[in-house]
Amino acid sequence: MIVAAVAIRHARPRHFAPPKSAANALNATFRAALIGRLDQRRSKSSVLRKPAADADETRLKNLLHRLRNVDTAALCDADKALLATHTDGYIGLGLMGTSMRPRNYHPYALKESSSGGHESTGDGRTAHHPAELGRRMVGLARTVQCSRPNDFFAVIRGLDGCKAGDILVVNTLDSTRALAGGLFLSEASRRRMGGVIIDGPVRDVAQLAEVRELLVYSTSVTPYSGTVQSVGDCDIPVTCGGVRICPGDVIVGDGDGVVAGSRETFEALIEPAENIVDVEKKDPSGNTGGPLTSQYDELQRTLGGKDKGRGKCNYLQKDKAEQFEGGQIAQL
Repeated sequence: MIVAAVAIRHARPRHFAPPKSAANALNATFRAALIGRLDQRRSKSSVLRKPAADADETRLKNLLHRLRNVDTAALCDADKALLATHTDGYIGLGLMGTSMRPRNYHPYALKESSSGGHESTGDGRTAHHPAELGRRMVGLARTVQCSRPNDFFAVIRGLDGCKAGDILVVNTLDSTRALAGGLFLSEASRRRMGGVIIDGPVRDVAQLAEVRELLVYSTSVTPYSGTVQSVGDCDIPVTCGGVRICPGDVIVGDGDGVVAGSRETFEALIEPAENIVDVEKKDPSGNTGGPLTSQYDELQRTLGGKDKGRGKCNYLQKDKAEQFEGGQIAQL
């Protein structure tokens, strides 16, 4: 009997293993529970992130809307003031070079009459929509880097990835051939893009002039188009118009030129720029000398305050300001 008991004891497995079906069921239950907990964590984190993302998007839309009501001159004046006061954390605007010019800028839009033609003022001139005065380009940058001069394959790739409101910003590697033209702008207009900036030549300026939905900027014009062979890169930092542009940077352009910067830069600029626009719109009531004389008086007071100890700054006198305003300034 002792031998039998020993045999039975050695016949039993060292470790008890449940049936395979039971083990599979246990593993499946454990995996389901684990996945359920992970899903709960993901959903909780996404719920927490969604309001923050929505608030950030709303803030950006509000900034872009406000920027459409200020011009580049006001933004540059505000930038100059912030740089002069050494505002903490303020980097400053990027100003594209003077060779970057709009090719289809229309400060006035033709006003359609009820008969379908353009309304006339009665003196041979054409009436215009006041709302179109100073049409501007405002949006976020989508960048393109050509990998070979005079080749616009990368520009086509960038256009294909653009959505409504995007501004295509292209470094052409100093190309001398046109990398965009009438067909390109027609597609950009169909996509409701915010604008196109080519650091190089474009062509079909007559067709570009007909595009009113967006502005196109370039450094030159040529009738000779480039090739389509090199794919290039998209959505990387590029240099355009002498300014380093990152994907998602804010771009503002009008008839005076193009400025660019981070969203934080424009958030710091927007309020002082709006104040500048408001001041320029106000009628200087009670100032018989006119707005230009008022500016000279303010400048003289400012310079006089800074020049204490060396006598009053008197090289901008009121009589000279009135003289300039009366005749010479009008000729400038």
